[in-house]
Amino acid sequence: MIHVGNRYPARLFRGDRRIHLLCKGGRPIYVSNEAAKAGAKAWLDANVTHRVVMVDDSNGYWFDLEVILPPDFAGNPTDGWSNGTIHLGMFWSDDLVSWNAAGDGWAFSPGKETPETMANGWKKWFVRCISVPVWWKSMLIDLTAVSNRYGKAITGLTIYRTPVSLPNYPYDMPGEAAQLQTDLRAAGYAGATVSSVSAPLTVQVRNHTSNGAAVLAVTQSGTNVTAVADNGVTIALPGYPYSMPGQRATLQTALRNAGKSGAVVMLFGDEWTIFLPNRTATGNVRDFAVTFTPGDPFPTWDMFGNYQGEALANVVNGASLNVRTPTGAPLLEAMKAFARIGFINIPTLP
Repeated sequence: MIHVGNRYPARLFRGDRRIHLLCKGGRPIYVSNEAAKAGAKAWLDANVTHRVVMVDDSNGYWFDLEVILPPDFAGNPTDGWSNGTIHLGMFWSDDLVSWNAAGDGWAFSPGKETPETMANGWKKWFVRCISVPVWWKSMLIDLTAVSNRYGKAITGLTIYRTPVSLPNYPYDMPGEAAQLQTDLRAAGYAGATVSSVSAPLTVQVRNHTSNGAAVLAVTQSGTNVTAVADNGVTIALPGYPYSMPGQRATLQTALRNAGKSGAVVMLFGDEWTIFLPNRTATGNVRDFAVTFTPGDPFPTWDMFGNYQGEALANVVNGASLNVRTPTGAPLLEAMKAFARIGFINIPTLP
């Protein structure tokens, strides 16, 4: 609401016209005493209801709304609805912070341009923000997978849940990045690039228990681990310093023998990236996974504390980017969306 400190304006005017209700983004930010007594602020909640409906059609997977309004309202989701006194419009957001202008992008749900008259005479309108689905059904995307796991060899690529056949598995990374790039292009992935960026060897230690995983602090001198600490207390181990990468397994065994029974030592270094541009995709099937060896297996438990064995920790899950039409025009998608109905004009009170 409009205020300065704890002071609120008693009256607002535009020229010589008294303002009773002032809205921003469909929400009241000033309500006069007269409007409050007339129930203007509460009118919206009392007289408008809506229900989210997820709709899957040939174009996409949509966030639709069923909007129920009193019988005296007419209009459409683009221009809004009015009963001659109160004027309402649709607003959309994907973050509850930035809202679109009233009606921007809104239209009737295809094939439902005529409202449904309910038993009590009220009208149910079917509306959709037609420019932003959860996902489109047909599009171009770019796929990318990035990792800085040290000393790994790629043993498989899976794209859209289908394994990719390449002639030279395993590919040591990043040393055989050029060979992997050549083989991807030969397999039909035009424009594929496999690149790397140099980085120093670093060590991370996690101790996994049935209550979760805790990161242990690692002190390094070059590639040597000179101390591992838990909550600021150095863990006494017999072999400091541990030289990496050769003594990774030795350090892990020493930590487990010292009481950190779920300790896993992981190494990180040069970052490598696999980039596959201009891939056609359908709906939400956009998977890109890279399997490598050796993994960094860690113990797991279920929610009841029952031991479930080791997770292999040998997969990098890629991402899909740059969604666009098959001809290259940008497309918007939103995995989460919010809608609201708000005032788009001010009722004239007597």
